[in-house]
Amino acid sequence: MGNNSKANSENRRRFLKTTGFNSLKAFIGLSLLPDFGYKLDPSKMPRRILGRTNMSVSLLGFGAAHNKDKTVYPRAIELGINTFRVAGPDSPIGFISYEALLPFREKIHLAFTSLNVSNATHSFYLEDLDNFLKQSKMKYVDIWYIAVPDPDVLIEFSEAVNIARKAGKILWSGISTHNVKRDSVRLLSPDSPIDVVMMTYNYLSPKCDSDFLNQFHQAGLGIMPMKPLAGNFLKKPVDRPDPLIRWLAADERIHTITVMMNSIEQLEQNVSALQLPFSEEDQKLLQNLYSYNSSRFCRMCGTCEGRCPNGLNVADLVRISMYREGYHDEKLARFNLSLIPERNRQIICDKCDQCVINCPNGVAIQKQIGLIKDWLS
Repeated sequence: MGNNSKANSENRRRFLKTTGFNSLKAFIGLSLLPDFGYKLDPSKMPRRILGRTNMSVSLLGFGAAHNKDKTVYPRAIELGINTFRVAGPDSPIGFISYEALLPFREKIHLAFTSLNVSNATHSFYLEDLDNFLKQSKMKYVDIWYIAVPDPDVLIEFSEAVNIARKAGKILWSGISTHNVKRDSVRLLSPDSPIDVVMMTYNYLSPKCDSDFLNQFHQAGLGIMPMKPLAGNFLKKPVDRPDPLIRWLAADERIHTITVMMNSIEQLEQNVSALQLPFSEEDQKLLQNLYSYNSSRFCRMCGTCEGRCPNGLNVADLVRISMYREGYHDEKLARFNLSLIPERNRQIICDKCDQCVINCPNGVAIQKQIGLIKDWLS
């Protein structure tokens, strides 16, 4: 082992000792973390107040991902990230994130998401929360989300939220929405139990989404943008998403940007991106990417809903294509495909000479859905 390696090893042992990381030795191992050359300063991780929750959250958050590297989580905390969305109990990587985060529970904000299940009662969601708390060994969650709920589901979830909050199992509640126009009415209602909203928002978002963002911000809701990297469609493998992250960070209405990160390299790249301001060069890069990304990324505006003569769930299928083509996450794509009723995912676009749906945002619908058919075949 060379002198530099010895020094790095000693520094890492000193860090583990002084910050309580010794409790992780058994399952992390003490192999040296690679140096990716990013300029990282944990003191420069910005903090913002998450709306009326008054929680001080890191501007960069850690999104739930299919991440099997246990060292990523403590490294994220070391770099100043204090906001984590974790996978559910049924996820194969759920236990990995629970185990890694448990020693630091009181230093972080934890968000857990329950999936939208048709006709489920409030008792179902309370059981889902209890299962998570039991399996994760967590005493409570800071934010309990419901994912893209139908109106009836939100009523049941709201009742579950009131019960869980009184029992001290949650502090705040949230919603992730793929239909912000529909859900804005419920979110802005004076009796809404929702405190935090995750909505699709990135540099491709139409003006109406920015208008909704204004309303949510003025109402005191915490705001986490969903799909912050606009599908992660990059022209070249060497391209980096830094400008997309800085574009969001420059918007004071955004409180925390949760990004899925599967490796320490991705983590450090995203942290380093926030240590520079959004620049004119960033703006030029986004302008160059616009047409390339625009034809691939669904804004979830709802224009295509119910318009396919073959009954396809067009927006959902385009989004699933994004998970595979942009995120390179086949598992996530297959999971979301399984949620669509079989009759609404029979891809027979080749029987149409021309798609009758004209996307107002320029998404190449037939092409993107065709990619799923090619993938499945």
